[in-house]
Amino acid sequence: MSRSKNPKDFLQLPQYRGGKPALLEFIKSNLKYPQEALDNKIQGAVDLEYQVNGMGKIKEVKVIKGIGYGCDEEAVRLIGMLIYEKSYNKGINTITKKKISVHFKLPAANQLKVNYQITKKKAIEVKPKTATYSYWISVKKDNGD
Repeated sequence: MSRSKNPKDFLQLPQYRGGKPALLEFIKSNLKYPQEALDNKIQGAVDLEYQVNGMGKIKEVKVIKGIGYGCDEEAVRLIGMLIYEKSYNKGINTITKKKISVHFKLPAANQLKVNYQITKKKAIEVKPKTATYSYWISVKKDNGD
């Protein structure tokens, strides 16, 4: 039986140390949401293509589909920071093309925290053996101070 001479059978492809979970964690922890995107309430995914050489260095990061407002530039910056493990291919320098999406999701809006106080006032008799109570509710915005 002859063996297939598929290049993938003998080439060692560069891998991100820790695999995909570590790669996603790196992106999540280093992503800086651009202020322009925050101000304009922009969210979405930036699709990128990049090359990894045999030494694990990132080359030629390109935006395939962007969303603008500084998000494209931030995604390129993030991917440029990646360092892959070296791939040893018997002295042959390889270049591997990879694709990734960097997701920008607006942070959850700060919920308004309301402090309130109920004050019970004096009972007012309307009919014999029935009483009506009035309450005051004061609402103050909590600034987190």
